[in-house]
Amino acid sequence: MKAWPTAGRADRRDSPEKRVDRAVMAYLQMRHWHVTRLQQTRASKITPGVPDLYIMRPGHGAYWVELKAPGGRLSRYQEAWHLMARAAGVRVLVVTSAAELAAALEVL
Repeated sequence: MKAWPTAGRADRRDSPEKRVDRAVMAYLQMRHWHVTRLQQTRASKITPGVPDLYIMRPGHGAYWVELKAPGGRLSRYQEAWHLMARAAGVRVLVVTSAAELAAALEVL
């Protein structure tokens, strides 16, 4: 089967954020976390700013996790959602790698 040309554009399936996503998901599965994926397309009807993942594991708690490519920034909607959630006592993590997530979960 012939691959479609990308016309000089980066393949979205291998974007920096997708690589972070794959590494984070592999880590979470290996450590037996339950994951609910909430990633949205631009045209989504989900509330803007909601993090990408909701993770939970008995004895370890539950967290919202925002995945970002290294050097990536939160949108204004994400910043507002995270601020409101944290003010309500909800745990929100923003990570750029599986190692960063692992380190955050170790200290919490």
